[in-house]
Amino acid sequence: MHRDLKPANMFVTKRGQAKILNFGLAKVGERELEPVHSALTIADNAANLASSRADLTSPGTTLGTVAYMSPEQARGDDVDTRTDLFSFGAVLYEMAAGVQAFTGATSALVFDAILNRPPAPLLRVKPSLPAELDRIVSKALEKDRDLRYQVASEMRADLKRLKRELDSGRNLSSSSISSMSVPAVIDRTSTGTFYLRRKLWIAAAIAISLVAAAATFFWLRKERSSVSSVAVLPFANDMGSDSEYLADGITEDVINNLAQLPNMRVIARSTVFRYKGQNADPQQVGQTLKVEAVLTGRIAHHENQVTVQTDLVKVEDGTQIWGQQFTRGMQDVSSLQQDITHELMAALRSKLSGEEQKQMSAGQTENSEAYQLCLQGRYHFPKRTPEDMKTAIDEYQRATQADPNYADAFAGLSLTYSIAIGYINDTAKQFGPLADQAARRAVELAPAFGAAHLALAEARDTVWDWAGAWPEYQKAINLSPNDATTHYLYAYTFLLPQKRLDEALTEFRRALDLDPLSPIINANHATTLMIAGKYDEADAQFRHAQQIDANFAPLNLRMGEFLAFRGKFEEAEAAFDKSGGEIQWPPGREGFYHALLSSTYPVAPDAQESFAAIALGDKERAMQALELVEKVSPDDIFVHVRRPEFESLRGKPRFQALLRRINLQP
Repeated sequence: MHRDLKPANMFVTKRGQAKILNFGLAKVGERELEPVHSALTIADNAANLASSRADLTSPGTTLGTVAYMSPEQARGDDVDTRTDLFSFGAVLYEMAAGVQAFTGATSALVFDAILNRPPAPLLRVKPSLPAELDRIVSKALEKDRDLRYQVASEMRADLKRLKRELDSGRNLSSSSISSMSVPAVIDRTSTGTFYLRRKLWIAAAIAISLVAAAATFFWLRKERSSVSSVAVLPFANDMGSDSEYLADGITEDVINNLAQLPNMRVIARSTVFRYKGQNADPQQVGQTLKVEAVLTGRIAHHENQVTVQTDLVKVEDGTQIWGQQFTRGMQDVSSLQQDITHELMAALRSKLSGEEQKQMSAGQTENSEAYQLCLQGRYHFPKRTPEDMKTAIDEYQRATQADPNYADAFAGLSLTYSIAIGYINDTAKQFGPLADQAARRAVELAPAFGAAHLALAEARDTVWDWAGAWPEYQKAINLSPNDATTHYLYAYTFLLPQKRLDEALTEFRRALDLDPLSPIINANHATTLMIAGKYDEADAQFRHAQQIDANFAPLNLRMGEFLAFRGKFEEAEAAFDKSGGEIQWPPGREGFYHALLSSTYPVAPDAQESFAAIALGDKERAMQALELVEKVSPDDIFVHVRRPEFESLRGKPRFQALLRRINLQP
């Protein structure tokens, strides 16, 4: 710890670098918070004061070191690194307000102010300052060090977040921004003091982003590495099973934030979550996923504090590129993912531009309750069972009620409504309009949020508004170019129905590059290959998908349909059985399709009836079943009509009328 932070010991170079001088009182403990008795500090400061500030009791003169002491330092108690955070808070107060936090005509009065009286609130001294700066400085100047910032990284993160808001101009006037540069209250009685203070004040915005350097003299700047591909492994959860959603959700948020950046390949959630709970070696995972760096994390909870320890590993040699600990109160947990992402990006390659910062914060909330409810929704959505879909909808709804301006929650709610139509029978008429309503609200709240445009595109697909869906997909891809789900849905629910199969397969390859272990993307890639007439490739792709997750019900359903179409009935029966059906299968082709026709299949029964009827030559019944699919599963019909099983129906007026109703060309 430095133990003597003050303006005279802080220096800003012409290049804008913050440096700390005079380490005569500095000491590094064996542990970060190891106490160091401050008697030497008090004695040395008193000597320093006597020699360099002989006119200390004169009115209007700077009080030197005493004015920046922490309460424990002033009392002569044991001190630790938190004393430097108090001193730096006093420096920040002076930078922003133009006056010292603790003043008095004598050193005794200054000590009394430090020990017993809070400084005047920044907003009272300068009402134009941001309220968040007032909160940060007040927390740094807490007299009880247990209520103060505990480590420099906490304070640094809060100040960097404020700087980000100042840079973007969000909720701040121009006068507020300019007030951070040169305060109006400046002591001009001494020319030397004026110019020194003026440089410090002008450097205030730089000091905000370099606060760790000013708070602890041993903060080391790590060399940046240019990294263009990364995998974020699921954060280990030390909080208990009830908080699993929080660890998973913060991980997913970091992934989603990084996916918005151009020229950054980010492995998607469903692939990296295959490593959840495995304590996998980051270097080996990185080699398997063909990325340059792997981020790991561990989340813990103590009293009302959440701590996330993150480490970024270079895959080439297993060395650590970067590591940092983030500590937030539960009421501030919604800011964790953005803080981690910003620090991670700085370590990966470069500072985020103002536009990237605004884009990354689009759609988010500062409401901790709403954020945690949204994470609960995300936790249940990928499981894709009817019950989990219903739970996800409920959690998203509660999130939007907790914060009616939370675009991410509205986008998640909309996408869940759209996808749930295929998993919860007889919900199309109810869920379709609700999906559209929620998506429109998300876009209204955050027009620069890629997930909002993806949700609106998917909602419009569900009502077969292809002209309306296309521009929303383009916006979603432009805003989130590395989001695997966006590329996948664009391929499967837009390009495939339009018979733009080559483009669809290209988008599938892009999605699988970002999410190679996704069961649903692999399964529907195989279905698209089948529709494109690439049967051998489809067979290989289905078997590859089964190696990833042999028990994934939607995969086994589609694989059973494909194998039956190819005449491999025994394998088809096994696949159907694994997808949740309980059917007694008679031998042979006829027996297979009659059994499928008479079964009460739990998933998409009308679709299975249509496949069985057309295989048995009953075109009338097949057409009736397809028309039922149109009514109850509008998100499935536009794929079914392109399948090769219905080739014999394509020229029929009734089939062509169905195509017109769903706005597709023959």
